[in-house]
Amino acid sequence: MTKIKLTAEQQRKRKNRNLALLIVLFGLVGLFYGITMIRLAGGA
Repeated sequence: MTKIKLTAEQQRKRKNRNLALLIVLFGLVGLFYGITMIRLAGGA
């Protein structure tokens, strides 16, 4: 299997994209957790 060498610019872009995806995923988890806690506290 051959490895693809990424330039420093490509590595930086990939790292930023992965960081943005991580933030979005944690945001969704937090949103769903918050909604669940509100629904449980409200007795719905």
